[in-house]
Amino acid sequence: EKAEKGALLGEMSLVEDAAQRSATVTATSYCKLVTIDASRFNFLIQNTPNFAIHVMRVIASRLRNTNKLI
Repeated sequence: EKAEKGALLGEMSLVEDAAQRSATVTATSYCKLVTIDASRFNFLIQNTPNFAIHVMRVIASRLRNTNKLI
């Protein structure tokens, strides 16, 4: 799956509070990334409903896409 501008990466481990990754990302061109630690992620989820909904939609979409492969 190709990540587009503004994509979320690593959100599942922040939601699960797990160090183990479920995927690996490889950049094929220049990327500018913003790191959000667990504390900031939790703050954004709790205080920004639109961000929380966006994260849920991303996870739901990935689950749907995975189910299609099974």
